[in-house]
Amino acid sequence: MNVEVSHFGLINENKVDLICLSNTQGMKVKVTNYGCIVTSIETKDRNGNIEDIVLGFDTLDEYLQGHPFFGAIVGRYANRINNGQFNIEDNTYQLEKNELSTLQHIHGGDQGFDKYIWNYSIEKIKI
Repeated sequence: MNVEVSHFGLINENKVDLICLSNTQGMKVKVTNYGCIVTSIETKDRNGNIEDIVLGFDTLDEYLQGHPFFGAIVGRYANRINNGQFNIEDNTYQLEKNELSTLQHIHGGDQGFDKYIWNYSIEKIKI
């Protein structure tokens, strides 16, 4: 397995990387530390042609303009919470209603896990 790290952009002077994992069969997975977004998975189709099978963008700026969570880790809750509200025991908790079309809470809110720059480390292990 090969690992390559390249510059993907900046957010408020914070470096965002694109990490590419590849193997000897031509498969590649690209993920950015911004939102742990899987930007691309290239693999062979049934005819042996290598194709990208992920919906995504080529640049950080395109992700920053807003997207329907393409390839992102969605965060604290992976779906919708009706009316942005839930109960635990006798307590009602109100969350932001960040899906305006339905007035529901979706995928952890406006500052979900897909909006953070994650720390990471690369460790090579022998198998």
